[in-house]
Parts: sequence; C-alpha cells; structure tokens
Amino acid sequence: MKTLPENLNLVLDRIEQASFCEVINLDDEEKKLYTGAGFRLARFVEGKLDALFDPMQVPMGDSIEEDAKEGTKQALEFAKADGQYFEVMCSNYQLCEPVSFSLLKDEARLIRKISEQFAECC
Repeated sequence: MKTLPENLNLVLDRIEQASFCEVINLDDEEKKLYTGAGFRLARFVEGKLDALFDPMQVPMGDSIEEDAKEGTKQALEFAKADGQYFEVMCSNYQLCEPVSFSLLKDEARLIRKISEQFAECC
C-alpha cells in the first residue's frame, strides 16, 4: 500500500473544527458515496473521498462473532487499495471525528471498533 505524505496532507487540510467535533465536509461529488449515518472506513485518493466501507453491510449470519470476523476481513481487504484511510463517523453528509488509519499499525483498533459495532447492533 502506497501512502504519500503530500497526499495525506491533502486530506488533513480538509479537516475543520465544527461546533461539536472535527469534520470533513463532503463536496457534491463525494456526497454521492454517502450511504447514511454510522461508522465507516473512508478511502481518499488525491485528497478526494474515493470510497466508504460500512462493516454493517456485511450479510448477517447466525453468529455475531462470525459476522464481526467477516466484517473485519472485508474491511482489511478494502484497506489494501492505494489511498489514505480514515476511520470516521458519518453524519449529515459530514465525516466526523476522522482518525487516520494505517493497515500496518492500526489493525487491532479497527478490529475492536468493528466488533463493538456488531455487539451493539445485534
């Protein structure tokens, strides 16, 4: 996975302090990728939102534990493509509380977050 510092700065420069938290506002083209509120893994390319991964869109089975494992597996596959990644909370066409994500150092944190999502919903 290639992550160039100058491209990461293109995303970091978009982060604004809103009244309640830091946000990235989506432009009209990026809003087309928005699928509703909730936790997502956001991929940016050249400073533009390229894709959002929603672990809760993984087909549910009979086991929350297995669902969480599958959601994590798919998230990690998603994060292998070139780009800059952020864990975000989507709300009202904004990406709230963006936290930079690196497949090499943040995998455990992502696994925990996805597991918590499945435990809370199901």
